[in-house]
Amino acid sequence: MCLYACCACCCAGGAGCFAYQCRGTAREMRRLQDGEARRLEFPPESFSAPPEPLLKDKDEQDYTQYENAVLVRKSADSDAVKIWYKTYCPASEGDITCIIVTFHPYRSNSQFLVKNHARCLRHFEKAAVIVFDQPGCGRSDGCWGYMSSWDDHVALCESFVKKVVVPLRDKVSKEQHRSVPIYGFGESVGANVLVSSALQSSDLYNGIILAGPLVRDGDAVKAGGFANFLAKCEGPIFPKYPGAPMKDGLDKCFVDKDFADFTRTENKLLWRLPLRMKTNKSIKAGQESIEKSAAQLKTPILILQASYDKISSPDGSKLLYDLCGSEDKCIKVYDDCAEAGLKYSHELLSAEPVEMAKLVYNDITTWGASPICPSILDSVAEFCRRELEGCQEGYCPSSDDVPPGTYIWDSVPPELELKAAIMVVVYEFGSASAHFNLFDKSEKSEPFHSEFYQLKARSFTEDLFDYGVGKCYYFSLHNIGKKIWRGLSVGGGAVRKHALLCTKDPSTSDNPELVLYLDAVRGRQKRYEKLHIPINLIFRGIQNIKVASAFPLGPQGSGDGPCTSKVLSRGCESIKNGKYLNTSAILQLETGADGKQYATLTSNDGGDRFLPLTSVPVVPAEDYSTTGCCELGKTRIFICPTGADYLLLRAPGVELEMVYAGTNAFESELS
Repeated sequence: MCLYACCACCCAGGAGCFAYQCRGTAREMRRLQDGEARRLEFPPESFSAPPEPLLKDKDEQDYTQYENAVLVRKSADSDAVKIWYKTYCPASEGDITCIIVTFHPYRSNSQFLVKNHARCLRHFEKAAVIVFDQPGCGRSDGCWGYMSSWDDHVALCESFVKKVVVPLRDKVSKEQHRSVPIYGFGESVGANVLVSSALQSSDLYNGIILAGPLVRDGDAVKAGGFANFLAKCEGPIFPKYPGAPMKDGLDKCFVDKDFADFTRTENKLLWRLPLRMKTNKSIKAGQESIEKSAAQLKTPILILQASYDKISSPDGSKLLYDLCGSEDKCIKVYDDCAEAGLKYSHELLSAEPVEMAKLVYNDITTWGASPICPSILDSVAEFCRRELEGCQEGYCPSSDDVPPGTYIWDSVPPELELKAAIMVVVYEFGSASAHFNLFDKSEKSEPFHSEFYQLKARSFTEDLFDYGVGKCYYFSLHNIGKKIWRGLSVGGGAVRKHALLCTKDPSTSDNPELVLYLDAVRGRQKRYEKLHIPINLIFRGIQNIKVASAFPLGPQGSGDGPCTSKVLSRGCESIKNGKYLNTSAILQLETGADGKQYATLTSNDGGDRFLPLTSVPVVPAEDYSTTGCCELGKTRIFICPTGADYLLLRAPGVELEMVYAGTNAFESELS
């Protein structure tokens, strides 16, 4: 049978037929067939991943990681399967920006190249990354390399996500008092498993990232002739027989051809034989199912594909993009890397020249012109590197729907104890922002503002249309509800956290009818479903009203008033010198010998991803007369005063609140 297997391998075009050595024999396959045997033969850290050039030793000094195994079932009455997994976390759960679960290529496991992906994403995104061996792979239970059914395989993987990933998300969300997103990342057949899981559970992932999905076979793995005939004859009789008509395409996976041999030698849990007959049939069933059901996929999706990929056909990825029913979808096709002078191949993120991997990681972290996870450092670093073009079409508000200008609240809830309130809508630098002034009985105010964006269909239920709204917009300042309600609690001690800005159904640009709902309620799936406490907004047109400065105006203030003149005469020096802190960054403002104000902006978490700014001039922004914002040099990074001791660090799509810490405090933070 060993000779037969080798013959079938060579007929299928297996380039590694003579490299299998003892592990490719039927005896070795039987010995390591079940997961327990593989776990005993290859305990954790018994083999290591290749070096990751994007990371330095100091990058991972304070990070944590742990490994475990969990029993999962595809259904309540099925046998339990032990799934081995490992979690890579930032030093503190409070630093976690999002959770990413990875789906490795089917022939491989989670402790070779995927391990490096996890380490990079943990470092770049401050994400908690969970890697796991799929059933029948690596250290998890199941006959090695055997997939009896595509649907059963997807069900077991999804059961793992629900049993391990979702509870971690819920725990971190509770600790951080916000909804922490889950993203799926899959490669090759692993990407297909992720797509099928998202089709089965549309609300499980906030987004999925597919690297070289095997929607259709590439030229390097296609086979025909005698191998196909052999499969038809032997498949029904020997489902576990490793003789499927799919070539060994490992040599075509990497730019560096020598790395294929390195992988065969060092990746101890790599499936080296041809696919088993039934496994091949199950994967084909999955490919057909994805093409048939792609229109039902509503999860946001990013597809990464090399145009010279010989394993996964680029036509398959383009077909998936065309058929996908998601409103938020993007495909990146890589041709040549000018810096490296090479063409991209199947493996996009590892085992490539560092210049090639950097570009792909950048596309992942800046998906949709903002990071995959809400990490301010990645966004600020991106703005230091290049000027962004603003939001994606259909995401940012349109000035036709929400015209710029001043809006007066037609009423104020009595428990707020306010005399009046206004909102000013401003469009600048590719984004839209709402500037609030809430005036108490003495006409004093601590103004604040937030960018706002249109809610996508996945973020609300159809119940919202029962309120007669056309479109709704959320505020990027996550605690805007607390800002408006000033910490006032409602029944049971709860605090209203969310507010939505909505247009009424008949609203037009000439006669805008906007409603601010001060209590927007989310359901279990974090989707907005109820709107309470509506405030009709009366449009007053574009007026020269100064907002979001340290000097509040009266309800009918204008640019001719004394407060505005005072601010304009002082310029950006009205922002007091000293340190402003956030868990992610430190801002130092000081006046130089020339009497001008300068800023130094540094990372506050010890990482080197953030490009520091040193002694850059603080100058009035183009919209200074209406917002009071100042720009740090020409970096497109802005600071806006929101109160006596608060600044907002702003970039399109991102806002970071900085707290004043004095002129001498926290010196140790910078030493």
